Amino acid sequence: MQDDLLPWARESDGYCGALGVVNRETGEAFLLTLWADEASRAKSAEAAERLSSIAALASGAKLEAVENLDVSIVDLFPTAPVTH
Repeated sequence: MQDDLLPWARESDGYCGALGVVNRETGEAFLLTLWADEASRAKSAEAAERLSSIAALASGAKLEAVENLDVSIVDLFPTAPVTH
């Protein structure tokens, strides 16, 4: 997914970042993309859905839903180490 979706997203107007999480026991995964505003998200929506479907097929995952949500809180520490 990183090789297909993220380069495209980084070049899209209004893209602010992404967060992917996975439950390694069940294999369930969730990808959240962040956009500067609704217009930027809407402009990218059709291509993003196609890329998400392609990424899901390539990884053997099942794309269950694409939802549009508003961010209600952000609390990030960019200097904190990330462990895998």
